[in-house]
Amino acid sequence: MAKQFGFNIEVELPESVEQQLRKATERAMKEVAAELDGRYTDAISGTNWVWPRQSKRGVGGSTLSEVARNWRSKPFTTGSPRSIVDSGNLQGSSTHSVNGLSAEWVWTVEYAAAVHDGAWIYPWSNEKAKKMLLPARPWTEAVLNGHPHFSGEIYDFSTRLSQAISKFAN
Repeated sequence: MAKQFGFNIEVELPESVEQQLRKATERAMKEVAAELDGRYTDAISGTNWVWPRQSKRGVGGSTLSEVARNWRSKPFTTGSPRSIVDSGNLQGSSTHSVNGLSAEWVWTVEYAAAVHDGAWIYPWSNEKAKKMLLPARPWTEAVLNGHPHFSGEIYDFSTRLSQAISKFAN
């Protein structure tokens, strides 16, 4: 005697309904992706991130020695919680695109992955300095699912997409 039982139900939509639903979903995706883009920007620029130490912000220069000299003379300016923004280059490098039912975000500065995923780095690329841990600040994951070091609001993508589809389908 069989111990398991199962069955399947399949729904076929008329082509006109399927086209209307796809069009509504594509419009909804554009709207929700724009909202999500704003949430990513807020996650980067807002004081949402636990940070393990004080930092110095706005330290720059055209050479490594100039940066080091400026760093030594500048006081510590931020603690925890803090934003991810130091120079604004990461936040400014964001692009996103929507193609049908797919959305993509890219941050193009060379250190975007190190900030997002964390990394052991040489401060200001000075290989004579001791490596230091750059803690991960995974803003994309944090916005969608939360993160122990993130105090910002979670964006309920599925609910918002469903709401937007309903709005455009009517």
